[in-house]
Amino acid sequence: QVCVAMWAPFLECPPCFCGGGRSSPSSSKAGSATAKQESPARQKPRRTGANKFLGEVAPGVKLNGGVISGTGGVITASCVEQEKLYFEVEVVVAGEIAIGCCKSAQGSELDLPPGERPDSSGTVFGGAGHAVADGETIGVTLSQLDFPAAMGFWNQGRAWEGTREQSVRVRGDLYPCVHVKPPAQVVLHFDATPPPHL
Repeated sequence: QVCVAMWAPFLECPPCFCGGGRSSPSSSKAGSATAKQESPARQKPRRTGANKFLGEVAPGVKLNGGVISGTGGVITASCVEQEKLYFEVEVVVAGEIAIGCCKSAQGSELDLPPGERPDSSGTVFGGAGHAVADGETIGVTLSQLDFPAAMGFWNQGRAWEGTREQSVRVRGDLYPCVHVKPPAQVVLHFDATPPPHL
């Protein structure tokens, strides 16, 4: 039986013979989590609800329930293990929003948007970036089937106007990250279901 890589929510592996993603059959079961576990020294207090996948958070970022606002970036606690990832950024209030991926970042590195700091790649929406409005949802895909990895941005399954697939020239483990500036407010959905035609 051949394993076909599919777009999958964060921490979920496609239900196929080999267990999905880059995991070995002995290390995961179909539908189980496949993200690498952080060492105890890097573990953060366990978050719940919409922010349960978040790791490092910039000092200027505010977490109000599932809503992310303020100034600065957030990064997931675990790197992407599957070959094809899909997640969504719900825009509650439009503003400057940078979406991308990076190597694990800490401290002042999260003050800079992805794409403006070393070992990162990102695209800006709002502000001087691609137009986005209150209530819209930005679909994000990350494919690690080849190097460089490729990141795409989608509006209801269609390429976001003005964007194109972007090469991610960062070697090693990749962590999804988002950076906001006032008045932007967003909610991250790492358990979102990819549109069927992607």
